[in-house]
Amino acid sequence: PVVLGEAVLKNGMRRTALVLRYKNLFDWTFTDVREEYPEGVDGETAVWMWKRLLMLLAWVHRSGWVHGGIIPPHVLIHPRNHGVTLVSWSSAVETGARAKNPGPAYVAFFPEEVAVGLPASPATDIAMSARCMISVLGGNPATGELRHIPPEAEALVAMLRLHARYDGELSGRIEDALKLHEAFGSLAEAAYGPPRYHRFSMPRRA
Repeated sequence: PVVLGEAVLKNGMRRTALVLRYKNLFDWTFTDVREEYPEGVDGETAVWMWKRLLMLLAWVHRSGWVHGGIIPPHVLIHPRNHGVTLVSWSSAVETGARAKNPGPAYVAFFPEEVAVGLPASPATDIAMSARCMISVLGGNPATGELRHIPPEAEALVAMLRLHARYDGELSGRIEDALKLHEAFGSLAEAAYGPPRYHRFSMPRRA
């Protein structure tokens, strides 16, 4: 961060503001990805995206915080280096505090506790991140519906849907981002083989 402090808005209101330094070549958001790949990214691309996001969330959660606003415009990627980072921490709360609602435009990405202001937990971020991944796969983040699922990706999509929390099912759900990263990585290796570099371009012509 560059600075953390109190900012005075044009209307005179005061609020805490965080200014982050620009991270070189993190120029694209998940919103951009969905616009560039409306039919959805391929499975191997989705694998590195969620794995990187889960690793970041593991650090956030172990620090005692929940981001609480994981929606497509808040997830930045570095296409060439397969990097992922998060911005817009205004919805962040300490674990167990009431979740903040990032706004009605992204209600499809909210688990129940965000929609109604219940306590936030690591599972809150995991659910939102899974819905973001369903979106960049070309699916509906509100329902988990995808137009087409390649046979090799069926288990991966099933894990995304489970952790997106579209129902009250708890069996098999992992609420620790690092453990989920490991489990998802094992499924990915079974589907696509050992980890390897998978080229991804934004825009596609790059």
